[in-house]
Amino acid sequence: MSHPGDMPPQTKQSLRSEVLWKRKSLDEATAEANSLIVRVMLDASELLSGVSVVLCYVSAKDNEVATHQIIRELLTQGKTIFVPLCDRKSSIMQWSRLTALEELERTHFGLLEPSAQYVRIEAVPDGAVCLVPGVAFTRDGWRIGYGGGYFDRFLNGFSGISVGLAHGVQLIDTISTQPHDCPVDYLVTESGVIDCRELRSLGFKNG
Repeated sequence: MSHPGDMPPQTKQSLRSEVLWKRKSLDEATAEANSLIVRVMLDASELLSGVSVVLCYVSAKDNEVATHQIIRELLTQGKTIFVPLCDRKSSIMQWSRLTALEELERTHFGLLEPSAQYVRIEAVPDGAVCLVPGVAFTRDGWRIGYGGGYFDRFLNGFSGISVGLAHGVQLIDTISTQPHDCPVDYLVTESGVIDCRELRSLGFKNG
């Protein structure tokens, strides 16, 4: 049985490529159905009930779990929504308050970010929930991102609740972790909601 510390560094890149291929290979109908179920599961979980501020990635490519309808519904509910804005020069991710999806435009690497006239950078308030993207996740919340480290750096200083959204094909048994990596608190797939914090507290081991 292998453990995270026993795995060679290149394994993370290998897993990223493998799982990204699996996600890209989902047919459109399956990807859309999974995203709908994830949205329903998230709503039923009540993780966002009583929360006034939600930080949410904007799905843009490669069959990410779709968040556009999640954002629309949360805005309709009167919640304050922030979306990520990445500075490639400083490698810092900031959060911009969003009032409508129409404020977004395609930027680097096909991402959807606020166009210049709609950038509203604000400090993240306490008590927020962050919906986190990823390429792969373990059941106890460790994730492989896209390699830029933006979300790991942010989550390491984030005091709210983090929730990963993923297709079931993105779940893996184990990954090699580094000191700067940061797991999510919950994970939502089309199969249900996983309390990653509980699994970690119970000493759940990957592999």
